[in-house]
Amino acid sequence: LSDAINRGDELAKAASKSGIAANAFTELAYAARMADVDVSGLSTALKKMQVALSTANSGGKTQISTLAALGLKIEDLRDLKADEQFEILADRISKLKDPADKARAATELFGRAGADLLPMFEQGAAGIEKLRKEAIAMGKSLSGEELARFQEADDAVKKLGESWDSLFDTFIIKAGPATAGFLNFTRAMLGGLTEAERLRIELE
Repeated sequence: LSDAINRGDELAKAASKSGIAANAFTELAYAARMADVDVSGLSTALKKMQVALSTANSGGKTQISTLAALGLKIEDLRDLKADEQFEILADRISKLKDPADKARAATELFGRAGADLLPMFEQGAAGIEKLRKEAIAMGKSLSGEELARFQEADDAVKKLGESWDSLFDTFIIKAGPATAGFLNFTRAMLGGLTEAERLRIELE
């Protein structure tokens, strides 16, 4: 249960950072995991992609050139949702023949995490779509409300842990002197104290 809550909380935080809808992100996260791509890396890459496309839309030469190498113009992507933009870019990158070209395009559009996404891009948009449908069928496509519940559960677990820590701290503070005295007495009985330490304990 704890592992499930932690995974859900991680998904919720990553989805929030990615800037795309929760359902779309959790479906892409499932596809990413099938390619051994971690969730935080996917989130960062999606955010970098949106920045890259915004820069292209503002006339950024490097980004426009990268899109052109993929046979795209910013106008082809401007009005699409972020997950749709992601799939199109993944599809075009998968069709590049030179691995170096794939790595360069992925890095320029998705940042340093881009190269890690290449295994996810191998089957193009069709492969990603197939995995997204699997995610839906398996109940892995989660809404913002569902992710919020994971965060609430994670917060509750953390607060419970803090409560137990506080209780333990209080016990140590209250019982500490008596516990220390008992341990010192035990050491004395076992011959682990010097004569001076034994005398001090007896006087206490």
